[in-house]
Amino acid sequence: VRLAEEDRSVNGNGLQVFGTVTKTPVATGADLVQYTNASTSDYLMQPHNSDIDFTGDFAFTFWARSNATGQYTFFAKQNPTTGSNSYGSTPYLFAHSNSSNELQWYYRGASTSGSLSSSASIRDGLWHHFCLMRSGGTMYVYIDGKLDSSVSFSESFANTSAPLYVGIHSYNNSFLRPLSDGGISL
Repeated sequence: VRLAEEDRSVNGNGLQVFGTVTKTPVATGADLVQYTNASTSDYLMQPHNSDIDFTGDFAFTFWARSNATGQYTFFAKQNPTTGSNSYGSTPYLFAHSNSSNELQWYYRGASTSGSLSSSASIRDGLWHHFCLMRSGGTMYVYIDGKLDSSVSFSESFANTSAPLYVGIHSYNNSFLRPLSDGGISL
């Protein structure tokens, strides 16, 4: 038995809590909560299941905010034990801020990898809505409802052992780039 955040979707796969992840209202008096204060030992994780093997069209959306000045991670779907300069050779998908304050999506399918960066800074302490969507062999990045970038990519992200991490990045049996100065919701 493990402490978990309930998944209210039809999938019913909750996020396991590791360490202490703070859950607070997104604003004074709000019912909606955010998860904050991630660290290399405090994060959320969903064990691998077929619902997170992105093989066809999909959309991955969330709200986040940050004032952080370094790189930090929103989410990562990859094996925790693989890693090299190319982040391993198995399929992965993760989103983090880069050193230019942009949202950056890294992806690898069965044989091809790449990244997409946003055109605007996302570190302003405000809430932003982020969406990575694949439709008909093209991946699109939307920020606050506006198309920001796109790339042709139709390979599968299926990885039968990769969990989904929220607020932390797994790399070579360790964790890094926690979302420590901000929050993530929905």
